[in-house]
Amino acid sequence: MIYSLDSADINTIKKGLEKFPIKAFSMNPSIAARDLKGSRKSFFESLQEIRKTIGEDAELYVQVVGESVGEMVEDAKIIRKNVSGNLLIKIPACENGFKAIQLLKEEGYKVACTAVMTLNQALLAAAAGADIIAVYISRINKNGGDGIKLLEDITKAYKLLNCNVMISAASIKDPNTVERAALAGAQCVAVSYELLEACATHPLTPITLAGFRRDWEDTYGKNKRLSEL
Repeated sequence: MIYSLDSADINTIKKGLEKFPIKAFSMNPSIAARDLKGSRKSFFESLQEIRKTIGEDAELYVQVVGESVGEMVEDAKIIRKNVSGNLLIKIPACENGFKAIQLLKEEGYKVACTAVMTLNQALLAAAAGADIIAVYISRINKNGGDGIKLLEDITKAYKLLNCNVMISAASIKDPNTVERAALAGAQCVAVSYELLEACATHPLTPITLAGFRRDWEDTYGKNKRLSEL
């Protein structure tokens, strides 16, 4: 499983790198607006700081804000001009988006199709050449759909059609959904720092560790390390 941290806040990104095996970092216009509001740095200065922090090899997902095909392509070129390294351009799953994906792939861009809500959108994204799709699980669920079932359907269809497209589960709010997304075929999950923390913990774990320590100290003494034996 590839964990992608949804954040544009440099301090959150640094904390994530210190604690978790994060391989990718992503943002959309809402995340960027939330995390960079009030910053003295420009948008691209902030992105360059993120790139310096995560390294050139880490995947960085940055979304266009334009709505027409031309605007999306222009945004992608501006992003690539200002951000180095392993960059993926996020393009929304919409009529203009699918054409923009096709054009950008012809020019050698790595592209992620985001806000996928249906199997048809996933199929169109694959046909356009997207490298990865992001399926919005919680948003689908809140609007009467079944995000996990959609993941299963996309996984099945991609296998039948031999589509070499990575599937990412996004818009996830709880650890259980992360687990279900993995079982449904997601190879990547886009998560907040808080959700990563929740995935890493369980009430029984500290209880079990306390038992280990108690048993060890009963035999070898309090605070006795292996290097002291």
